[in-house]
Amino acid sequence: IVTNLKTELDTKFTDMVQAQQSNCTEVKSCFVELEKRFDKLDARQQETEERLDMLAAARIKNHVLNFARQCRKGEPHSHEDFANLFKENKEYEALVKKYNWDNDVYKHDFAYIQRVYDEHNDKGDFIG
Repeated sequence: IVTNLKTELDTKFTDMVQAQQSNCTEVKSCFVELEKRFDKLDARQQETEERLDMLAAARIKNHVLNFARQCRKGEPHSHEDFANLFKENKEYEALVKKYNWDNDVYKHDFAYIQRVYDEHNDKGDFIG
């Protein structure tokens, strides 16, 4: 009886160890699959972030170029208009630096806007 009980316990113990090893293998496999999925999500997030940054930069660049065109036409702007544009420029410059983009035309128009701002600031003739 004792020998049969010992054999039965050994068999059950061996079965339990094998089941545990199988479960560990399945859990490891799940973790590997999750890591792959997270890597794909991370890549998609980075692509989406870059696209959003490109859209934001294009919006700011368009605003600056239009603002410069308005200044050349003599359209008046408030001190707050210039302040908002300068704030946007900081965002744009950070994006240019982050992605190492070229911005030659933008630089020239922004420099022109800064000169216009300085002229209005010296005269104190902003609108509003």
